[in-house]
Amino acid sequence: MTIRAAFQAFIRSQKSISRAFDKLLPAAMRTDGNRDFIDSFVPGYIEPGMAVCDVGGGKSPLIDRETKQRMNINLIGIDIDQDELNLAPPEAYNKAVCADICNYRGNADADLIICQAVLEHVPDTQAALESMHSILKPGGRALISASTSNPFVRETAEPVKAPPTMPAAAPGAGK
Repeated sequence: MTIRAAFQAFIRSQKSISRAFDKLLPAAMRTDGNRDFIDSFVPGYIEPGMAVCDVGGGKSPLIDRETKQRMNINLIGIDIDQDELNLAPPEAYNKAVCADICNYRGNADADLIICQAVLEHVPDTQAALESMHSILKPGGRALISASTSNPFVRETAEPVKAPPTMPAAAPGAGK
């Protein structure tokens, strides 16, 4: 057996164990947070004519091309990996930007940011949040979902409106 085949078998076994464990939990705790965020939470904040920034969407933007066109959404994709952006469906993004969200500075021109399963991968959360703040118009909203392995923390909070200025972080915060 190759290393790749062994790794794939290991992943399949872990998924199976996870599904079995999930069946032991009450139904309310079996919500797939990623699916709920994408299918139930995000659509309630998308409005026609919005400028939306999908942070980390890469090849799979969270707003599909049909919705983007029907609602006249200006969709900007920001991802650290140009190869991922290149794999996005044709015309998925109005603009694709290859950048590290920790170092990127926007033009305060987005009505909405969607950031799903990205912050748990960045080296500096505070810098990423400051970058997202620079992308948002005053009063814009950021919808952020970060994965957790704790099933008791699978709650969805209300989005936070961007303040006029970003508060200073405490020394060492976000690292």
